Amino acid sequence: MHRSSYLSIAAATILTLSVNVSALEFHTVGYKSVGMGGAAVANSSGSAAAYNNPAMLAFAKHDVEVYTGVGLSTHDGGMIASMSELNDLGFTETIDRIQDGDITNIRPGDRQLLLDAGDIIMDMNGQAAEIAPHVSLGIQVGNFGTGIFAVGEGAAVGVIDQAHNEYIFHDSSRDLYYDINGNLRTEQDYEDKSIVYAIENGDTYAALYGVAIAEIPLAYGHAFSTEIGTIAVGGSLKLMQGTTFFGKYALDVDEEFSDIMDNSDETSTQFGIDLGVAYRPVFRKDLTLAVAGKNLNSPEFDYVTNPIISTYEVKPMIRLGAAYDIFDSLEAAVDFDLTANETMMPDVDAQYLGGGLNYHPFTWLSVRGGAMKNMDSSDDAGLIYTAGLGIGAKWLQLDLSGQMSTDDVTVNGETYPAYAKVNLAVVSKW
Repeated sequence: MHRSSYLSIAAATILTLSVNVSALEFHTVGYKSVGMGGAAVANSSGSAAAYNNPAMLAFAKHDVEVYTGVGLSTHDGGMIASMSELNDLGFTETIDRIQDGDITNIRPGDRQLLLDAGDIIMDMNGQAAEIAPHVSLGIQVGNFGTGIFAVGEGAAVGVIDQAHNEYIFHDSSRDLYYDINGNLRTEQDYEDKSIVYAIENGDTYAALYGVAIAEIPLAYGHAFSTEIGTIAVGGSLKLMQGTTFFGKYALDVDEEFSDIMDNSDETSTQFGIDLGVAYRPVFRKDLTLAVAGKNLNSPEFDYVTNPIISTYEVKPMIRLGAAYDIFDSLEAAVDFDLTANETMMPDVDAQYLGGGLNYHPFTWLSVRGGAMKNMDSSDDAGLIYTAGLGIGAKWLQLDLSGQMSTDDVTVNGETYPAYAKVNLAVVSKW
């Protein structure tokens, strides 16, 4: 498989998500939260509050705040590494050459090459690679919030027919069937056992599928003073457009992503409801406790017909958070998912615990750091470190944040984090 094949897979997945906003899990959105271990529910009171927790709009620190940001996360569950190994072996070229001729096209070195490739292909069953881009425009004016929040998830997942685990080829010019040892085989053997047959008939492939949801919220937060402290409540009614995608990527050909995507997506529109509550106790006004629920009405979107997912429901997501101003220039925050939310990675749910610090000694500088971890033991990313830096005047600040897992994968001899995320934002406050 050529390197262009991997670019095709990546491009197809990105286009799947280019009109989106999240639904599969409680994504980290905002210019602070990415660097603070994903914490946002109790410390996001500005332009990202309409997405993270509308109740926090009641505690907005500025009359107006606007931010726009773009980001991308990747998570390799072995799929990229396996396809890279197939590419290094020259699997596609070898299969094409043998298929184009007769038994004499099997060279002495082909047998071991194909056996090695066969082991890789069989192990690819259930392996996945996930990509999740996001684009956001958040606006906070007083206690109101709106914007366009676009986040999504897509994946390439190995679907391998384990019963077809032998190399049996068909010489169509003479209507003969033979294996890599040169032995003649039957047509029934070919149909029942051949890896080549399974790939050509769509039983063994890489499934490309994803969900992309774009939401435009109208959010409001209001605070009430009580004897026990300040209680803020907020809500968001949002217009949501969801696009779903599915396509099959054959393992033995170089296929253009446009051909895979053709007639393979479905778009529909729904409404969503988010609610939030935040509390600042009378005895400790620099402490904020909060809880936010997203998509509480479980909006449903049409899903393009495919063998992996037949329908898509955006299930409610609930997150608990706490934030504490240690002193004027140092803020700590932590979030925890009360719900375990589905992801595009097979058998992996997202239930994160994470937090961090935000140090802002000057109006023109913010430095952040933290860590987060998915509590689902099926997730192989391990502990994820996070960091962020904001530089610039109050009315125009550039912010860069990133996340990187402790566990890694090896691709083409190079070691990379199993999970990584980067986010770039521009923020303006008045």
